[in-house]
Amino acid sequence: MRLSSKTVFITAAAQGIGRAIAERFVQEGANVTATDINLPLLSDLRDANTFELDVTNKAGPYY
Repeated sequence: MRLSSKTVFITAAAQGIGRAIAERFVQEGANVTATDINLPLLSDLRDANTFELDVTNKAGPYY
């Protein structure tokens, strides 16, 4: 649990490299917030806060 006092925010976390990074941070004990446009794939990421976010959408609420 090397990262138990750390918080990370990961985009594109539903699959591929983003998913691997999110899973590793969870394993290391970090507080993980993971986002992606594909919420169904993202929702099975355990022990992480997940929500849908499209970082390319300039009309979106988070741009």
